[in-house]
Amino acid sequence: MGRMPNMATFICLFFILLGICFADPVFAQQKLNAQYCAYSVGSTQYIWTAAHANLINKYASGLQATPTFCGAETAVVKMLGQGKIDFGEVNSLEMEFAKRGEWGYSKDPQAGKKYAENIRAVFYQPYGSMQMITLAESGIKSYKDFKGKKVSLGSAAHTAHPILKMAFEIEGLAEKDYSPIYFSGGSGQGPDGCADRSLDAYYTNNPSTQPSSMDLATLHKIRLIGFSTPQKSKEFFDKMDLKYGKGLLLPISLQPGLYGSNQVNQEPVGCIAFNLVIATRADMQEEAVYEFTKVLFDNLKEFYEAAGKDSELITLEGAVKDVGFPYHPGALKYYREKGVVK
Repeated sequence: MGRMPNMATFICLFFILLGICFADPVFAQQKLNAQYCAYSVGSTQYIWTAAHANLINKYASGLQATPTFCGAETAVVKMLGQGKIDFGEVNSLEMEFAKRGEWGYSKDPQAGKKYAENIRAVFYQPYGSMQMITLAESGIKSYKDFKGKKVSLGSAAHTAHPILKMAFEIEGLAEKDYSPIYFSGGSGQGPDGCADRSLDAYYTNNPSTQPSSMDLATLHKIRLIGFSTPQKSKEFFDKMDLKYGKGLLLPISLQPGLYGSNQVNQEPVGCIAFNLVIATRADMQEEAVYEFTKVLFDNLKEFYEAAGKDSELITLEGAVKDVGFPYHPGALKYYREKGVVK
């Protein structure tokens, strides 16, 4: 056996290691590992989140990111509000539900208000249409035809299901008139349910087409579903604007042929759109949020290449809008540097 090192040797080694730590910031300071939450794996939003996280892990000096699946906006608001995750997707209407203690927050309205108070915006993210899809053979042509049907409203932790329930009410349908199912459209549960006829229609949310819905449209004739008349659409948006604030939901027309030749719609379909906000906790370190923001917008071309054509909706010029709750100081620091905000 070799000799054990004496105390002088230990002291010498200690000071050498101490010098290395102070000389090398990477060694001295570990990167903050941020949990970055998105909608279901396989959804367009998850693809965008994963592409952003990859850029962070490639370029950030003090931050790394782990993309995770949390179950969409209601779940993200609760997890951000409780400090369980660091970044995630929300939207302005979901934040209104939290502030008012409605829908997913009705069991504990005070908790919903506290969640909202603990959340800050990072960047505005255009996203797009709330699509409802059925097989052409189902005979369903608009929301009013859902009576007696099994209808997927997205996950139970998604802003979509209260929005759709309110839209169906405009069409004269109470919840007892149909069977709401909480399948994830992004992961393929909805399309699979339609394909095997265990489900009559399903919801998914996308800027243009959703991959698993495109798979369904490759093998089956499908129909996109919306309001029964332009008047019903106007009635819905007028009611939502009056109750929650103008512009949180938007009318959108989905075009014939969006999903190719197996889509049977002959006219544009009037339905609903909402946009997303990537958000963080109010107590998140300013430098971490600054780097989170900077890495994306300094590398947009690389992000577009990884995340697909629809991701080009995200721009520096459009990153800051009035979303109904405050932006994080770390994000604002970057936007001021770039002249996006004063």
